[in-house]
Amino acid sequence: MKAKLHRQTKDKITWLSPVGYRQSETYCSVDTTEYCLMYQQGNIVVNKDADDKLLYAGKACSETDKRFNSSYSSSSVHNYNGGWGAGFGLTFDKMIQWIVEEIEPYFPGETLEVRTSYYYLATDETPRINPGFKYKCDDVGRERKYNINKPSFLQMSEYEDLNEFISWFRANGFNVEVVDDMYSNNEDKTTINCYGHDLFIRLSTKLSGRSISYGDFLQYEHIGRFAKISRMEQLPRPTSIDELSQQVYSLIQSKFKEDEPATNGNDLHSMGQETT
Repeated sequence: MKAKLHRQTKDKITWLSPVGYRQSETYCSVDTTEYCLMYQQGNIVVNKDADDKLLYAGKACSETDKRFNSSYSSSSVHNYNGGWGAGFGLTFDKMIQWIVEEIEPYFPGETLEVRTSYYYLATDETPRINPGFKYKCDDVGRERKYNINKPSFLQMSEYEDLNEFISWFRANGFNVEVVDDMYSNNEDKTTINCYGHDLFIRLSTKLSGRSISYGDFLQYEHIGRFAKISRMEQLPRPTSIDELSQQVYSLIQSKFKEDEPATNGNDLHSMGQETT
């Protein structure tokens, strides 16, 4: 396996240091054009921007796949603000294997810079030396295959009114995540996060101890605009499937008006009329 990898990758590697300074281990990160990828055991490289598009389209992505931990913070893609990161210290062979299997296919044509966890300081006789190397990715990439099998994206809630909404969303092109939580007053709360048609829609159980809460509203945001829950746009909480379908239909139509006319108008129209 090692010999085969070395033959396949030999011409793709450009060393950044003289022979005597090259390392057999301590490789910890890979710089791409946009990211610094830090190796973490068991994690897989995810392109967040591309993944968001899949999520908001109601399609399978890393968020819906049980192979991935929840939230992007656990993926191997981080917006890393420069500097030298302390990593696990991979050997050269392990780093090449990680690049070939999990990085190169998803960053076609890019030149990666592979870093170690340290560098050689400059002396009177030599400049500072980076013992890492550059790696030229193949021009042809491949698409990662995801599943919708994470339990939170398959389950129903304990609340009948939310279950009606969950069933409607899932039947109309949305992925629905059911999140059980607890308010500060120890009152149980369930939130459904619905992703589809370039929308993020959020509904929660109502709080009995407060005059007003997020549970009194349908919260929503279009793709690329989400900042945090408290800043989401709000509509009155729907009281029926008819009302919910009209609200969602209007939100989808408003998105198309901002961008371009919908090409699947018949499907959207039927959504607005559907009551089952």
